[in-house]
Amino acid sequence: MKREVDVLISTQANAFQVVARGVKKPVMWLTDGQSARFNLKVIEYAEDNELVEFVYPPHTTTAHSPLDRIFHQWHTTYSKSVEAWCKANPGKTVTKAVFAAVFPEAWDKWTRNIRVPRVAAKVGITENGIFPENIADSFFVKSNLQQEVAHAARVKEERSILPPITPQEGTFSTRTQKLEEENRLLREELHRLRACPLSPEEIGLCTIKSESQIPSVGTSRKKVTQVWGSVPATGLRRTLREGEAAEANRQYMLEQQEMFNACARELERLEEEANAPLREAEQAEREAERLRRMAEKEAEKVRKEAEKAERELERSRVLEAKRAERIRRDAEKVAKAAERENKKREREAAAQQKKSEAEARKQARVEGLANRAQQQQNPAAGSALADISNQV
Repeated sequence: MKREVDVLISTQANAFQVVARGVKKPVMWLTDGQSARFNLKVIEYAEDNELVEFVYPPHTTTAHSPLDRIFHQWHTTYSKSVEAWCKANPGKTVTKAVFAAVFPEAWDKWTRNIRVPRVAAKVGITENGIFPENIADSFFVKSNLQQEVAHAARVKEERSILPPITPQEGTFSTRTQKLEEENRLLREELHRLRACPLSPEEIGLCTIKSESQIPSVGTSRKKVTQVWGSVPATGLRRTLREGEAAEANRQYMLEQQEMFNACARELERLEEEANAPLREAEQAEREAERLRRMAEKEAEKVRKEAEKAERELERSRVLEAKRAERIRRDAEKVAKAAERENKKREREAAAQQKKSEAEARKQARVEGLANRAQQQQNPAAGSALADISNQV
């Protein structure tokens, strides 16, 4: 904003040399409602240099078009110069170098015409005026509802089977819709201005009633402010100063609030410092509680491990006892088997001994019989001995 204000004041001081051109002060300054125009520094500069700001209401510059007359003639003159150059140089295009040569020639032709300052005095005034109340009704377009009703009636009458074509960007329909929206905003702004307690004269605005009130600037050089009776925007300046005072008061309240917030933050910091030992004690207590719980968990873990080891030991003792019992039973079985084997061997030995004794007795008997037979030489005894031998 500061840079915009400086550029605006510099432009007013250097570009618009109204005194050097013989224009008496005060002079009306027609401008839009850009925020830099309402800066107190700009208003004071305008008041000190006898410039009466005439600020267009918002969203009305398109309707007024205050510079169309001047730019229209300038565009016409420049286009004619370009056409003349193109005719003299067929097949060539207008480059930057050609523009630098054609522009001064067109500018000289345009500014040489005495009608230019007269047109400048009537810019945007004779047709639409410079206040929204003087905009002609023909400038406004029909509402969307009226257009839609007319279009629907026309489509129904023609009984067209084609769907309606949506307006494209840049077409006449799109431009009329945009213009209608601008008109709506213009009417709302006009309604707001009419509800404003300030009169147009108090804020530097006034109305134009007829073209006959416009002076001939080229002959009498009357300032525009004498015709329309505008006054310096003292009320607006006072309002801006009151606004600056209110802004300063708001800044003071913000500073006080910031100071209060700083004191509150300092109090919170001191309270935090005072509560630091208590927080440290609480933290130490929480740490001790945490360590105690950890110790209890470790003790519980050791107890469970001891119980587990005891259960494992008991299980090992039971397994060892079972294994010893099983070994004892196996040993008893082996002892019983050995005992049975010994008894069997004893019986076999007794039977063998009995058998040997019987054989020995038989052998002794045979030998006794043989000896007896030999002694007696008895054949019958020999036959009996042979039978006994066969039986044996």
